[in-house]
Amino acid sequence: MLDKEPETSGKPSSKEPWLAVNWSMILPGLGHLYAGKPLQGWGIIVTYLALFVLSLFSVITAQETGLIGFGAIALFLLLGFGSWISAYRAAIRNNDSAFENHRKTLKDPWLAVFLSRFVLGAGHLYMGKWILGSILIVAEILTWIYAPGFVFLGLWFVLPFVANHAYQAASDQRKSSKNIILKLFLLLIIAPIALSVIFALAIRSLIVEARYISSGGMEPTLKINDRIVVDKVSYLFQTPKRRDIILFKPTQALKQGGFENAFVKRIIGISGDVVEIKQNVVWLNNQPLQEPYTMSGTTESPSPETCRSNYVTMDVESRPIDPPIPIYLSQPQTIPPDHYLVLGDHRDLSLDSRCWGLVKRSEIIGQATKRFFPFNRIGRLDKK
Repeated sequence: MLDKEPETSGKPSSKEPWLAVNWSMILPGLGHLYAGKPLQGWGIIVTYLALFVLSLFSVITAQETGLIGFGAIALFLLLGFGSWISAYRAAIRNNDSAFENHRKTLKDPWLAVFLSRFVLGAGHLYMGKWILGSILIVAEILTWIYAPGFVFLGLWFVLPFVANHAYQAASDQRKSSKNIILKLFLLLIIAPIALSVIFALAIRSLIVEARYISSGGMEPTLKINDRIVVDKVSYLFQTPKRRDIILFKPTQALKQGGFENAFVKRIIGISGDVVEIKQNVVWLNNQPLQEPYTMSGTTESPSPETCRSNYVTMDVESRPIDPPIPIYLSQPQTIPPDHYLVLGDHRDLSLDSRCWGLVKRSEIIGQATKRFFPFNRIGRLDKK
């Protein structure tokens, strides 16, 4: 048995190809940096992150994902997997022949780590630990069947220990990389949690967030229990438009009524528009507005009493509010600059601008662009 790592004949330190692959699994390009290919490594990292951003925007924006979006997503995935192969080849390219011969003689501990990251127990089976490997595989299968919600959370904490144990099971733990397993072990524990928290906070506060529909004020477009994507970036470069579905913070009038959660409504009037309700129809700039997205096809102008009672209790639980303009929209109203008139698609249930007035531009959080649940209704929220 070869129990010593051979000398390398004065060549640069040999690199573990499967360790390079493991680094690339954390972030494409890291394996190339480890393999001594900094230009390739940084090039892959920058390209991968750029494709990630392009893919993210193609998903969250109101436009169809389109050829560019699908192409970016495909390239993002291909680059991720392709970097594993490229990192493997980069690592072995300049390796000492004696090191390579030694590495191929015994089972590679870093291949065991790689296999463990795909299926718990696969690395142990590769190392000949049949009983433990089988137990781990069965445990993962049972978790997927009976507790799928815990799979990813469990893998975060269990995987590093399993991967480390698979590495330690190898008879050939080479000195040149043995100390790296501890670093990788800690990174596999800390990185997913830290990166998830950082990305979740950054993405939710700056780029996109998911929202749950809890009331029927936007039916039939949005139903109770629908989950939607809210794009927070597009309005940094363009102004909200008519028929956009927006998420906005409670206005001052709503805050006086005790409302704290954000609202989802459809923009009907923008700055400069003249809007009124007559004969149960919304009139926009002296023209009746065609609204195929509404539940009933008609729009009543509610009385202040209706706004104080039925509209409040049917749409959101809160104490009654006094509308700032009694019977709002019963007379033509001109929308001032940086303000928007919003209505719900279910006009009989929606608590909206008819009761409490306008939404300021600064109160808009973002545009609701797509529905991602339920799965049979997934897709873009059309303006119609």
